[in-house]
Amino acid sequence: MVSNNTLAGLVVAVIAISLIGTFVNLRGGVVVTGAVPGTTQANLDTSLTISFINSTVAFGGLALNNENNTLGNRPVPFSLQNDGTVNVSLAIRATDLWNTSANPSTNFKYLANTTGEGTCFQNDAGSSNVTWTNMPPSNGGLLAKLRAPAICDTAEIEVSITAPSGEGSGSKTSSVTVTASQS
Repeated sequence: MVSNNTLAGLVVAVIAISLIGTFVNLRGGVVVTGAVPGTTQANLDTSLTISFINSTVAFGGLALNNENNTLGNRPVPFSLQNDGTVNVSLAIRATDLWNTSANPSTNFKYLANTTGEGTCFQNDAGSSNVTWTNMPPSNGGLLAKLRAPAICDTAEIEVSITAPSGEGSGSKTSSVTVTASQS
């Protein structure tokens, strides 16, 4: 057993050490906290990925000089989604659809449009082509700042075609290419 005198001596010693430590800290002496400075590093990976939700527009039959477009979802327009981790801007180009009317032409046009998710890109005439624009044979602007995955990360590409007078009959096909870049 420890005697009362020994316990009293230990209590006095602890109080004395505590008072000395407080006095040293208040005078600006050396502070010992146990904290050690360090460095934190993080590497963020970004990905630029888009995917087509609908990658085919099939107009069916069309008479010469008649126009059809995808605005009424008949046929359904191209639709795409940003699956990456960054906002993207999109460019578009296409091969000629008609034998008698090379791109760019008023006979083959496109525009950027919103989806049921809302306006997921910078929707103004200065940044995105939100009015009918002749389809270019080399990269032309489509839309700016399609949002990275979120509640709103999709867009539609509406297409309008007019069969030129003098165009021969038969099936007509164009390859439409969309290119994404980080924005």
